[in-house]
Order: sequence, then structure tokens, then C-alpha cells
Amino acid sequence: MVDWHDDQAAGLRRLVKLQERRVIAVTSASPADSAAVVAAAALELTARGARVLVIDEHEGAQSIAAPLQCATRYDLLQAARRDVSISRAVVRVSNLLSLLPAARAASSLREADAGERAAVARCVEMAEQGAEFVLIRAAVDADGPSLLARAANRIVLAVQGHAAGLTDGYLLLKQVHAVIGHASYGVVLTRLRDGAARPALIANLQRVSGDRLDAMLADFGSLPVPRDGQPFAFTEAVAHGAAALADQLERVEASTPQRPPGGMRRLLARAGICGLMNSRSPLHGVAG
Repeated sequence: MVDWHDDQAAGLRRLVKLQERRVIAVTSASPADSAAVVAAAALELTARGARVLVIDEHEGAQSIAAPLQCATRYDLLQAARRDVSISRAVVRVSNLLSLLPAARAASSLREADAGERAAVARCVEMAEQGAEFVLIRAAVDADGPSLLARAANRIVLAVQGHAAGLTDGYLLLKQVHAVIGHASYGVVLTRLRDGAARPALIANLQRVSGDRLDAMLADFGSLPVPRDGQPFAFTEAVAHGAAALADQLERVEASTPQRPPGGMRRLLARAGICGLMNSRSPLHGVAG
């Protein structure tokens, strides 16, 4: 006999899950490291049954297309300008994983007028429908993170696990924090030369970030990254690191229709075009 109460409860849980969306921006001083971290996280999350959209702000040789074993043709900016449909810009990597190239859009947004920003936001909104995770592989330039990355629920830094890497990671955090000013960030250590040194490296980075920037760094694990020029492979070691990383990403507070607007929507409001995005956008519900 069917228990309709149980069936309705299960349906409600599925509906709530679909309404939740975790938007995480990942950045690094090394594009190869951010590519490996995002690819590993996306593959692990989809293996767990989650629907994932990757928004890639890098292009050419630095694109994440090769690690995800796919090819790209169009950019989010072309969809925003209606040169192509958003469905043609989005690459379907697998049943649960999609990729939206956005390097040109991320660059253009800095100088875009209110109308073009709204068009980009609407395209992102369409692309991420049904996604439980939106992973933004963020590019950071002299002006800091892109407007898309600033709308994330959490920003995660991929930092190489050696002295020079920690210095680069701290400088990147300082640059990001100066623009965004979040109270907390995530950090993934990559290219560890000595696993035993990992706790001390994390503690050192956390201490310096707290003392100098008043910013907390949450430990999101570690991940091996291919040597420069070597292709990404989802090896057993990568899978182990990806599992720990995915555990942390699942704990990131999600955007839901009930949470107040923020992030990109707040930026759009300043431009006088609020109300153009609904509450399920990944650019909603986050502190700007």
C-alpha cells in the first residue's frame, strides 16, 4: 500500500533541494590549479547525483574544457548580446554536468552598461536552472574578482603547498578581500611536496590571514594537481581529495527563494535595474 504522506514528504524534499543552489567561486594564482580543483569538484559532485554548472572565466589554453574532456565554441557574452542562444553557449559535458564559457563576459562586465549587465544576468539565470551547484572558475585581475565571482556564496582559493605558493595565495586573498571583504573564505592546498607538513601550512596561512586581514580561512582539504603540461586525470589520489572537497562544498550555505537578495542583484540594483532576476538566480541571496 502506498503511503501518500511519505510520498508527499519525499516530493517536498526534492522540491526544496531543487530550490537550493550553492554558488562557489574558485580562484588561484595558478590557472592550472583552479582548473584541477573545479574539475575534480564537479566530477565528484555529479558522481553523488548533484547537477552542476561550471562557469569558466578563463579561455584558450587556460580553459577548463580539456580537463572536462569537452570542446567549447561560444561565450556567455555572445548569448547576452543575442548572437547565439544560451542553449548553444552552454556545453553539456554529461547528463549532470554543464559548462558555460564566460571569459569574455567576465571581462566585459567591468565596463558594461546596466542593460548589458542585466542581459548577462538573465543568461546566467537561464543556464543554471536545475543546478544544485554553480562553480565559478574565477579570474582575478588588477580590479579584483569579476562581478560574477563577487556574487558567490563562498570564495575558495587553491593555494600551492610550499613557501612561494603560500605567499602567492596570501597576496591573492589580500586582493580578493580588499574588494569583497567576506568574513570567511575556503582554501584548498595543491601540489603538496610533503603531506606531513600540511597541518602547519594551513595553520600558518590561517594565522597570517586572520592577523593581517581579519579573514577566516576554512580548510577545504588538499588536491594533487598535474605537473605543468600534463593532462588532468581523475586518479585515486585526486578522487580522495575531491571527496573531502565536495563534503565541504555541500556544507556551504545555499541560496534559496526565502533569502534576501545580494551579490550581483545588489550591483544591478545600484545600476537601477533591480527586479530583472528572480530569486532562484545564483546571483541572488548572497552578501555582496
